[in-house]
Amino acid sequence: MTSARKFCTMVTMAMMLMAAACTTAALTTPTTSRRVTTSHPATSTTSTTTRTQTLVPIPFSALPSPPCPTGYDADGVPGTASYMCVPYAYLPGGTLTDPNNNTACPAGSHSTVGPVLCVSDTASDIVAPVAPPVSTQASRCLPARIKATTTGRIGGASQERATLIVLTNEGASPCMLDGYPRVQFLTATGTVLRLSQVAQVALFVTSARPHFVLLRPDGVAYVLVAQFACALGSLKQAAVMRLSLPGAADDTAVSIPSAEFALCKGGTTPPEKSVVAVTPVEPTIQATLP
Repeated sequence: MTSARKFCTMVTMAMMLMAAACTTAALTTPTTSRRVTTSHPATSTTSTTTRTQTLVPIPFSALPSPPCPTGYDADGVPGTASYMCVPYAYLPGGTLTDPNNNTACPAGSHSTVGPVLCVSDTASDIVAPVAPPVSTQASRCLPARIKATTTGRIGGASQERATLIVLTNEGASPCMLDGYPRVQFLTATGTVLRLSQVAQVALFVTSARPHFVLLRPDGVAYVLVAQFACALGSLKQAAVMRLSLPGAADDTAVSIPSAEFALCKGGTTPPEKSVVAVTPVEPTIQATLP
């Protein structure tokens, strides 16, 4: 074999060994440049993570009717087909006594109109809500940082009465709110009025779905609460509204003077039914209106 042929053979074998080494490295070395979005805080991005739900969807036909068994809550408008018993875990925000932080509908589902539920896009099933996407730049607003005040009664379409709630971030950093606050009404003597909270059904409130609202320090957001006037008269009049932020525990609720709402006499359809419509948290007053 000539020197030239020996040299070519050695070069060829070296190239084959290098190729084999590269292939082995590619199979054994983990990829480090691929970006994975997680819910852990970061300081250099504003990415979000949408969580998925592992609880099994429940067909509407499988939901019991009130009175509800333990672990279920009556949701919807009494006297209508939408009045049903729903497991606590399937209610966005939970209940007044069993709250949760899950207020967003997972992929493949959407929010319904009164009662507020997550419903599968492809079947007549209710889907358990999930925690909303987490921003890496702002955390959820803590109740202690938010001041709730009211502007009193505003307008009122078709004999409705409405109260605008102003939420102010008194903290030193931005925070976010997303979802429906929970409201409860008490008389001057402390009696709780059994008013059903619904969404997207009144003529005087928006039908928009919940979304993230960023509150910078001293920034404000709004919630509109509305009720039909009691055409047949009222049984009891409210004096105080107790408001809990979306996902917050009941013991963090704030009390707001409110004489605009009442437990109505008789009837299961407007304007006699005792229900109040509550908007999601919105960034402007205009956004709370239809």
